[in-house]
Amino acid sequence: MNSYLRHAFCLVLASAAIYTPACSEDHDDGGGHTETPADPSTADVIFPEDGGDEALKVMLAATPTTDAAKAAVLTSPTGGAQLPGTTAPTFTWAVPTTGLRSPRHQTPSRGAGRRFFGPPRSAHAHGDAINGAGYFLVFSAAGNDKLLRVFTTKTSYQPDEAAWAKLKGAQGTLKAELITAVFDNNNLAPGGGPFTSSTSFSIAP
Repeated sequence: MNSYLRHAFCLVLASAAIYTPACSEDHDDGGGHTETPADPSTADVIFPEDGGDEALKVMLAATPTTDAAKAAVLTSPTGGAQLPGTTAPTFTWAVPTTGLRSPRHQTPSRGAGRRFFGPPRSAHAHGDAINGAGYFLVFSAAGNDKLLRVFTTKTSYQPDEAAWAKLKGAQGTLKAELITAVFDNNNLAPGGGPFTSSTSFSIAP
């Protein structure tokens, strides 16, 4: 074996040794699909779009502040509204026109070449990196501050049947806190928050 082939062979073996531990936390669900254990801090969170878990963890590590000029605010339902319990509503929100702005440039996601020869990626990374605004909608009730939690890049959310049943099953007034941040490749952009606002509502029997 000449020196060139020997060098290439050693490089492949070294790369395999590095990446095998990074994937060791995966497990087969029995159907041929490899999954990774859920992070307890976000295991209950609903992600309507692909990805967002890494960005959410960054958001949760920061302390949100109240800033009416930058925080997104729920537009439906309005504060104090009583929602009919028959059909799941669509929760909507808006950012003030003078509020958050997306980064002027978006940092490219980690390239395919780096995935093999660069530092190993976390086994818990899912989906594409978040660039722009992300919203963490947290519903709470008396005695349960994590009744229902949703992270999305959209400005609306309609609960599915299971999520709506969870909200309807809560007693009394519900609180909806909306935490907003702007991300640059899953990291908080300068001046991008997070910012928080909240409202309350109830659901008719």
